[in-house]
Amino acid sequence: MRWFDWCRSSGAAWAVLAGALLAGAGVADWWLGPDVPLTLGYLAPISIAAWYLSRPSAFAWTVVTATTWLLLAMSEREPNLSASTHLLNFSLQFTLFLVFGRLVAALRGRLDREKQLAYSDSLTGLANRRAFWQRVDDELRRCRRFDTPFSIAYIDVDDFKSVNDRCGHARGDKVLRRIAAAVQSSIRELDVAARIGGDEFAVLMPGTPEAGAKIAIAKLSALLGRAELNPSFVVTCSIGCLTVLQAPPSVDKLVARADALMYAAKDLGRGQVKHETIDATGDEPAVVRRRAAR
Repeated sequence: MRWFDWCRSSGAAWAVLAGALLAGAGVADWWLGPDVPLTLGYLAPISIAAWYLSRPSAFAWTVVTATTWLLLAMSEREPNLSASTHLLNFSLQFTLFLVFGRLVAALRGRLDREKQLAYSDSLTGLANRRAFWQRVDDELRRCRRFDTPFSIAYIDVDDFKSVNDRCGHARGDKVLRRIAAAVQSSIRELDVAARIGGDEFAVLMPGTPEAGAKIAIAKLSALLGRAELNPSFVVTCSIGCLTVLQAPPSVDKLVARADALMYAAKDLGRGQVKHETIDATGDEPAVVRRRAAR
């Protein structure tokens, strides 16, 4: 399965497949001769390059495919045609291949943009709630199957309402963007930072046990403390961090635990951090039980 996933996501694997399809189309064209048109066969490698690789790759495969078609036309299928006729045919075929490749690349680009809009927050550029829930669910599955630990940080701006009340919503949006930039700059490439909604953010740290989570959260807390979030008055963030060693039954329950830890950090004062671990017994952290009892 991992080998299949690598092939599906590897540019080299798609390039090999495109080359194999082009070779197959060329052999079939040579064998069948000019009576059987194989234009669709030549479009297959261009489609793969345009959809799975890049626009420059699609253009390169267009050139290679059109050249292959021309060489076969000159050597086997239509050797008696003049050079000018071959050149004209090549120009027409190349134009057809090029337009087709650009259409496929444009379609893939449009699909990627729509997918990005569906899974990203328009204000901050971070992942949105839907994308974050999906990634956390993936980590829960990995934790159950391989006992791989991970951690979640839940971040809330302290008294964010006062920012909007005193400075206006435009300044509040600017503060949120600065917080998002600070969070994004403090995490690893494989971590996922998201804006859950309003002034709440979250960070998923795959493969991160308790010690690593404490280091990462300390770094994030210090960075948020140094960031100039608002020039008029100090803006702080409370952070609740939960390390998962035993996966709970659902994403909602897991995020609720991290949210409860964040509120426990708020009870300690502005700009505080609260961290707990779900151990192998699966018992709820004490702060979650206290919050549920209120």
